[in-house]
Amino acid sequence: MTDVHNLEKQFGMWEEPARLPTQPVVTIPTRDKITSLFGLGPMPTTKIPATQTVVDEALRLEAPVDEGELTLAEENLRAKTVRRAQDALAKKIKTQALPQIKNVDSLFSQIKLIDHLLDEVTAQSVHGPNRELMSPAEADGTHNTLRDQVAREIGEGSKEHLIDRHASRKRDLVFLMMDLPVFALAMSDLLNVDFRRMFTDLGMFITGVTALAFAVLGTVLFGVFMRRMGARHRRFKDVMTGIGASGGVRKRIVAEQVAAAVATLFVALVMGVRIFTEARESANDSLLLVFVLSVGLSILVAGGGYLNYMAEFENGSEMTDRVRHLSNKLAEREASLQRLRKQRSMLVEKARIALAELHRTLADAEEEAVRKVIRSSADKAIMMARSYCGSRVPVPVPVFDNVTIGEIKEQVSKRTADHVLSERQVLLNNDGSKEA
Repeated sequence: MTDVHNLEKQFGMWEEPARLPTQPVVTIPTRDKITSLFGLGPMPTTKIPATQTVVDEALRLEAPVDEGELTLAEENLRAKTVRRAQDALAKKIKTQALPQIKNVDSLFSQIKLIDHLLDEVTAQSVHGPNRELMSPAEADGTHNTLRDQVAREIGEGSKEHLIDRHASRKRDLVFLMMDLPVFALAMSDLLNVDFRRMFTDLGMFITGVTALAFAVLGTVLFGVFMRRMGARHRRFKDVMTGIGASGGVRKRIVAEQVAAAVATLFVALVMGVRIFTEARESANDSLLLVFVLSVGLSILVAGGGYLNYMAEFENGSEMTDRVRHLSNKLAEREASLQRLRKQRSMLVEKARIALAELHRTLADAEEEAVRKVIRSSADKAIMMARSYCGSRVPVPVPVFDNVTIGEIKEQVSKRTADHVLSERQVLLNNDGSKEA
């Protein structure tokens, strides 16, 4: 007994070899399987075996899965859902984003065209007062020099450059048409027009129309003649609005003024004689009244011709004509630039909105695809399997890797970058032009 007792004591003193740690056994509760089978959760009805497969795989792994990763079984479980969502995403982007990209490209093409037109208008030469070509900077400098000279001479008391600030085309047209009754009466008397038979006799109607046509022609010719004569003589004004030319030029201007006066007197005489003749036939006992009326209307007609002449003669000078010409040219150029800039701003705003809508379309489509995956029965099964294993690591958001999606995203990014770069360049150019 003693030997046996000693042997047992010696065996008891030996150390027990170290055992490897074992993982706890994880099983899905039978209750959960039964309730899930009848659609009461917590697992999707069609994913009960798949959930068990994920749980079994987790038990075989030596380390828990890291955040943002999936195990092989989880990837296989999710693969079909991700593929369907990715195909739907590619189809939606292709049908919705491509037309928007074409619209953005069209807007960018219009913006580039306007940029080209802006460059052309900016560098386009300006016709000077003598039809010479001037750069915009030269035209602006000449305009400013002449403007300052006109302002200085007016400040020194010169009346040469004063203009009619209340001139209007409507008033000029009234002055031009003041002589129409004169020529109409003269031509109707010359052609023996009977106004009472004008609308009953075809021959008389043709004669009346002919008289009216010649009356209009004479009126326009006389008005244009007086105004052009005033514009010609305006170039030779002195500081007190007199004729400042000398020698042969002065003699020629005086002769032209005499010719204008003779033409005005002729028209006034025609008016007076026509009124005197007509009134004398109808009022034999009022000869004095007829004479006064004829003279008065003749004076009015002569005054109209004089006003036509002076409306041009006293409306500025040769220098103010140059300033006005350059002002109009520079104003037209600036109006063209402003119009193009306004059009460009509108197109840029449209492009910005179109790009924002395009980015929104991509984001919405991708969010919808992500929702399809994370709300699928496959993801719910993965989450439940991790829960049974005691893991709190969230299921990662799916990443879609498709050639069509990648190409469209690259196109959108490129167009956005080009748009931003173009706007920065325009801002730099505008700042540079302002400083210049």
